[in-house]
Amino acid sequence: PRPLVQVNEPLYRLLVRYDTPLNSFPSLHLALATYSACVARAITSGSLRHWLSLLLPLWVALIGYATLATKQHYWLDLPPGIALGWLAQWLAWRIGPRRNAQPAAARLAAGGVQ
Repeated sequence: PRPLVQVNEPLYRLLVRYDTPLNSFPSLHLALATYSACVARAITSGSLRHWLSLLLPLWVALIGYATLATKQHYWLDLPPGIALGWLAQWLAWRIGPRRNAQPAAARLAAGGVQ
């Protein structure tokens, strides 16, 4: 748990006021990092994709460590955050294109409104 330290910094006091210890499950820090990593890997190709496949898990792990080191999360919050980020990107890539099958560029080329 986050230590109970009195801080005179107004913005930090505001953060602590709204970011209570019960506001940690799942880790949205890791959900966003995982989602971003999955999307970055999905939209790249070639050697860049290879390097991202190696570096992005490290980036997500470092964010996970930072949330633990700064007492923002418990270790039990991290796996569900990763799962939530992965699920969000999976749904975005599986369900999203069905709603709007024609890409925006094709709609613009056809004279349609974006």
